[in-house]
Amino acid sequence: AVVSTQSTGDFSEAGLTDEVGDLSSEQLGEVYHWINIFSKKYTFVGRLQGSFFDKTGSPTERWREVESSLRALGAQEGRKKELKRRFPGCNSHYNQATKSGEVWCTEKSGGVTRTWSGV
Repeated sequence: AVVSTQSTGDFSEAGLTDEVGDLSSEQLGEVYHWINIFSKKYTFVGRLQGSFFDKTGSPTERWREVESSLRALGAQEGRKKELKRRFPGCNSHYNQATKSGEVWCTEKSGGVTRTWSGV
């Protein structure tokens, strides 16, 4: 199986593994992203027996652990989006010569439309 190779970029023999325990949450999210892309592009024909599915195609305990991690990742992403919505980014500029910086917000800074702007 080639689960972690997509995310780690290790296409060597050692990198061809279905072990996802050492992937970061971001890398696991990338794997999930690719699963979604492939499921939309290709017709589902079955599941591969191994770490995640048994010989009948039923999920294994390992798959349920991965699903739990993905749910936690989804909740974490939801919290990040909420924080970004509540505290959107602004603009900044640092002048190396004067060693001074400036931060300001416009009505559309950070990709969020505001009814205010300011320094």
